[in-house]
Amino acid sequence: MKPSTSSLDSALQGSPLYSQAIAPVPQAQRTWKALDFAALWIGMCVVLTSYTLASGLMSAGMTPGQALLTITLGNLVVLVPMLLMGFIGARHGIPFPVLARATFGLSGANVATMTRALVGCGWFGIQTWLGGLAVSGHRHPGVARLGRGAGP
Repeated sequence: MKPSTSSLDSALQGSPLYSQAIAPVPQAQRTWKALDFAALWIGMCVVLTSYTLASGLMSAGMTPGQALLTITLGNLVVLVPMLLMGFIGARHGIPFPVLARATFGLSGANVATMTRALVGCGWFGIQTWLGGLAVSGHRHPGVARLGRGAGP
């Protein structure tokens, strides 16, 4: 016989490893469907780094269609491990730090989580830098020549 959810919750809440911030999301509160996950993935693909890569590929001689295909394939390559990592968390309603405990242990999960956070901070920095460069180049045309080297 399975213990009731409420008795299990009260037992977990007394644990030093429990935190409301990383507690499992109850099934009734999990409302995302496949379309929601697809919209999230598309939103993560439509970013300044994709535009920058596309313009670089076209500058190197690719057609816009070839550049789009290359970026789409690259995003699909990233999608597969992302789906594999997120499937268990989405199915059971647990965030990455809890999922990482099963693989890396309590201390190792902290390392894995901080590594993931540092990667996120790095991407935020890159996106911010590219966005700032775009705004600055728009306001000051001389900045737009930075990537092309010296010259008029």
